[in-house]
Amino acid sequence: MLLYQHLGDPAPSLAEAWRVLGPDGRLVLADLENDLWAIDCDDPSIVRRMLPAFANTVANPWICRRFRSLLLAAGFSEVSIETHAIVLTNLTDAAFALQAIAGAGVAAGVVTSQQADAWLAEQARRDAEGRLFVVIPAFFACARRREPRTVQEAG
Repeated sequence: MLLYQHLGDPAPSLAEAWRVLGPDGRLVLADLENDLWAIDCDDPSIVRRMLPAFANTVANPWICRRFRSLLLAAGFSEVSIETHAIVLTNLTDAAFALQAIAGAGVAAGVVTSQQADAWLAEQARRDAEGRLFVVIPAFFACARRREPRTVQEAG
């Protein structure tokens, strides 16, 4: 579930995860970094304007970049981060995301509705030509709840 990008303050949620996990328990987070998408198009300046507007439609658009720091601050250890590219090459899979990006660009006033419509039409053309290319970065964080070592264990 893509949750953390929608939380204005993820610290209480991570504190609760720490509380309910048993000793040596693991927490796995998965989310998308909405400001790092790569989309092939004729005019990259349009995407450069629309992507930040799209990213700002969630409370924490850069949450994945913060996963490591947030988990360490919450007391977790053995934090590891992986990223995987979700590659979309057809409009069936990408349409919802492309429409959301165009809509965010129009709502933010960074492109006109005509520019957004033309961009979406270009993406449909690219799909018909077999050239549609969208990459979405997905981040996965894994951390362990470790209890502090006792004096006997340390000695």
